[in-house]
Amino acid sequence: MNDAAQGGLPPKLYFRIGEVAELVGVEPHVLRYWEREFRSIRPTKSAKGQRVYSRRDVENLMRVRELLYREGFTIAGVGDMSLENIDQPDLKITVAGAGNVAASGNVKRLELQVAGASDAKLAGLAVDRVAVHIAGSSQIDVAPKDDLEANIVGSGTVMLHSEPKNIETHIIGSGRIIHPDGSVSGNNRHI
Repeated sequence: MNDAAQGGLPPKLYFRIGEVAELVGVEPHVLRYWEREFRSIRPTKSAKGQRVYSRRDVENLMRVRELLYREGFTIAGVGDMSLENIDQPDLKITVAGAGNVAASGNVKRLELQVAGASDAKLAGLAVDRVAVHIAGSSQIDVAPKDDLEANIVGSGTVMLHSEPKNIETHIIGSGRIIHPDGSVSGNNRHI
């Protein structure tokens, strides 16, 4: 990885794929592959059809490289990760198997899809709207401000660290929502 990546990005808003490859320290084909694997990396296209990456895209790519190359994660195992200081309008996280995810920062909308026996510690994420889809026995900690939509199939648990204004649940099985006051709600609770 180049010195600019370790000490900060050049003072630009947008970067072309060659610049990003040099900053991140990987080949352009690796960047294109990561775009398919990680939804938080979405470069736009210039009028000439070239990829144009925002500063946030480049920062996310640097974090992916760190997780994969320095911390030893594999693409299949990236469900075990910690995302810090997120600041973006939308965040979508998908975890399959027994992965664990933790996140902090600010997002407007969070969509979390979990299949298996995963844990998601997301209470440190300031978020307005949360949509959680659980298939299995996962435990999800969240703190939505306005809306929670929880779809649970199995014995999954959503632990609320704040009481949202609106809650909609669809539960098949023994899944449950645990409220900040300790009360528990289950099947098809609408507030």
